Amino acid sequence: METIADALISTSLIKSLPILILAYCSEFYNTKGVFDMKRYNITVNGKTYDVAVEEVGVGTAPAAPAAAPKAAAPAPAAPSAPAKAAVGEGTAVKAPMPGNILDVKVNVGDTVTVGQVLVILEALKMENEIVATAAGKITSLGCKKGDTVNSDDIIATIA
Repeated sequence: METIADALISTSLIKSLPILILAYCSEFYNTKGVFDMKRYNITVNGKTYDVAVEEVGVGTAPAAPAAAPKAAAPAPAAPSAPAKAAVGEGTAVKAPMPGNILDVKVNVGDTVTVGQVLVILEALKMENEIVATAAGKITSLGCKKGDTVNSDDIIATIA
């Protein structure tokens, strides 16, 4: 019986070298029982995925198990809860993305101008300057150095 690799070699299709290698490897693995995979089509949210699953025999070490899903804990939301409570009158300056407050450049009662840096927010391994969106006095600060904020948390209010 002629294999796919033999057929490609006999027809001198040198342009098909990558196919030749793939065909030879797949024949070797499947005939030797080394690489027996079962293939499935799985549909998730309307998108179909081609999945290959390896059957693990008795006595072989299983692959590292996936981490067990943890119950959703409301604890990470706790640091931002006090930030929402400290809201003053005026225009709210909100966090554009979740991150950590590295530095607070203003205090309550300070007068600021449009574009003045209020806080430094670390997000995505970058330091982002959060600036005043209006001119006026800082009526409240919703965060302090070291706090973790979520998107749309109030950083400060300006009146």
